[in-house]
Amino acid sequence: MRTFGNYDFSDVEPIPLESPRTEGSTVCKILYSNEFRELMSCMKVLMMKNEISERALYLTYVIIHKVSAHYSIWQYRYHILQHFVEQRKKENNESVVQVLQEELQECSKMVLNIQKNYQIWHYRHLIIELLIKYGYDGDARKYSLEKEEYPILSIMLTKDEKNYHVWSYKRWLVKRFNIYDSPTELTFTTNMLKNDVRNNSAWSFRLFLLFGYDKPSVDLKSEFDFVKKQIKRSPTNPSSWNYLRGICDNSGTSLCKFKQFISSFTENDENISIPAIELLAVIYIKENDWEKANGIYGLLADKLDPIRSNYWNFKKLNLKID
Repeated sequence: MRTFGNYDFSDVEPIPLESPRTEGSTVCKILYSNEFRELMSCMKVLMMKNEISERALYLTYVIIHKVSAHYSIWQYRYHILQHFVEQRKKENNESVVQVLQEELQECSKMVLNIQKNYQIWHYRHLIIELLIKYGYDGDARKYSLEKEEYPILSIMLTKDEKNYHVWSYKRWLVKRFNIYDSPTELTFTTNMLKNDVRNNSAWSFRLFLLFGYDKPSVDLKSEFDFVKKQIKRSPTNPSSWNYLRGICDNSGTSLCKFKQFISSFTENDENISIPAIELLAVIYIKENDWEKANGIYGLLADKLDPIRSNYWNFKKLNLKID
């Protein structure tokens, strides 16, 4: 008898993982363990039959815990769970909510051990959509971000402040629940940047919060004061300078307005800011002062940033100099 957990799979005739057509011609053969080979051989049969069952769901759980990046298994698990939820919906909502909340809790446990996995975040947002649709009758307001999302996200970004997959997931949450103007989210980025002003992920997310929707309501004076303060903390940090340029572009504010502020970081040879010098060149271009812009790009290419001389010389070639 072939069993996994409490489930019987003796009726399943396993399919070999390797194709007979490639036998003897494999360049780099994967050394699967016997256990994994048996698990996946059975799983291939269930997937081919599109079996929707408790045992199939259990098998996805076992395999995911062994190979968390196997996106086909994640998709199959979602497919099975979606079918179960649709059936339980006919009985009562409480059953649906319980099943999906337990699945989210399991996701939270798993993600703490596989921080760089992106499949689990996509899967999590699919489960949330199921919960809203079948558990909350389409009312997204019933889903508590404070209880279900913020704690795990805070833990994840404490462990790795620049985890791309977590930040991408946060962007999805903001868009899905329309919380661009959430004080909680803005305060979160403020605290992140206080801890690490060079956290480009936090800067990018902050710009998304403020300008990622149709009618942004931004206190520009406060935001400009904030970024100027952060620039003073680390004048050589490109992230904060890029953010300054970003809020100017998105708000229709002329960068030239900050010419004096930017220039103050280009005059001290001991701690000169290359990002500031680059923005000064941008300002000169906006003012049609091609000669000064050309001089800055030449200075960057020849003296201040020769490692990127090809880039700066390219910028010079694109200037309109008579």
